[in-house]
Amino acid sequence: MKRKVPRSSRVPVHRTVKAYVNGAFIRSESGRTYRIHSASGPVDVPDCSRKDARDAIRAARAAGERWAASSAYLRGQILYRLAEMLENAPQLTAVAADLALPKDPNEVAADLIAHYAGFTDKLGQILGSTNAVAGHASSTEPLGVGVCVVHLPDSASLLDLLEASAAALAAGNAVIISTGGAAGALACTLAERIAVSDLPAGLWQVLPSSRPEVIKTLAGSTDVRALDVLNHPERGPLERLATHSLTKIRHAAPREEYSRSHRSLASIRWQIDYKTVLGPIGK
Repeated sequence: MKRKVPRSSRVPVHRTVKAYVNGAFIRSESGRTYRIHSASGPVDVPDCSRKDARDAIRAARAAGERWAASSAYLRGQILYRLAEMLENAPQLTAVAADLALPKDPNEVAADLIAHYAGFTDKLGQILGSTNAVAGHASSTEPLGVGVCVVHLPDSASLLDLLEASAAALAAGNAVIISTGGAAGALACTLAERIAVSDLPAGLWQVLPSSRPEVIKTLAGSTDVRALDVLNHPERGPLERLATHSLTKIRHAAPREEYSRSHRSLASIRWQIDYKTVLGPIGK
């Protein structure tokens, strides 16, 4: 007869999340971790290094070029598929509840991603133009800038994380998320759902870190073309680094009294470049 082990004597298995770089879940090459404490117990999170940041930038640049070259319709379909994956995400629900983040994380995630998915094949009509040039045909179309870095404070919510990510993806960019603390654990958990969606490897990456070296490496890189530090309280030094590398910086958010669509379009517009084509009109 087996002896029944008292339930109280069981040692729980602590949760460990990993960074998400180039479609793979990795431990930091530094070997460092930091720990947060949730209602269900401690969570160990990798503490990424400068090398991890450089690896993420290379992967994001390659993935971003392929993403920008794909059709706007395809990008919208892939983002909508991601919304489907997030509609029923048990891990996301559990971690969000533990970390006192939004009460209905599945609905927040799915609705927001589906909202931005609808913009991908409409940006040309909304932001593009036909230009009046005498004797010539001229048109302007919006293009993604390339690699976008989103730096969030440790207390960032699921809505902050998804809003910035979805806007960058809808604009045709690759995204690197840099954050720490509880938000780092949430971003890594979100990556577990994104990994089984149709998003290409390297297009959306997570670098959790408790140290400033990672975001400084990202902000100072000439391969990073947009830096979103809107929600971070200590953004001054990062803005100076980004200025030297001619990186676009998000300085201000649209006013709350604007409609949701207007605010979403403003979030997309700041990380877009424009291409103008000019040619003579044949007789």
